[in-house]
Amino acid sequence: MNEYTISLYIVLPWWGWFGIIVAILGAGIWIGKVQTNQRSFKEFMEEIRRDIKKIFERLPPAVYSTGSPIRLTELGERIASEIDAKSWAREQVSKLLPKAKHLQPFEIQKLASSYTKEFNFDEDAMNAFEMSAYENGVDSDSVRRVLEIVLRDQLLEASNKAM
Repeated sequence: MNEYTISLYIVLPWWGWFGIIVAILGAGIWIGKVQTNQRSFKEFMEEIRRDIKKIFERLPPAVYSTGSPIRLTELGERIASEIDAKSWAREQVSKLLPKAKHLQPFEIQKLASSYTKEFNFDEDAMNAFEMSAYENGVDSDSVRRVLEIVLRDQLLEASNKAM
């Protein structure tokens, strides 16, 4: 040793050095497992994303948005136009307006819903509904829901409660 070298000797028995080596190896193995788990988790999340996309692909297109108040989507507007829902709703308003004038907007919504469900449409109207449902990839209940929303909007407008 020369005068410029500073040496630090750690005096450990052989089992001390063995313990340090085992601890370092254990830490390395643990880090490897954590990285493997991270990869597995990423793969799992990707699989979940793919499954969710498949579920959404199977859902029928929406004819109305679920905000409050319920509004027709672009598809709902197209269906309303195809089946001339506004003309039908205008015809029904005169029958329902005396009842609707004293109702709150949410009660008018309930009135429009029950009226549309119970209304007996003629065969030509039912065929038009079914054709529109088929062409737009929705079920006939969705077409009735379009009628319900159009009727509700007409009733709200006629009773000066439009939103």
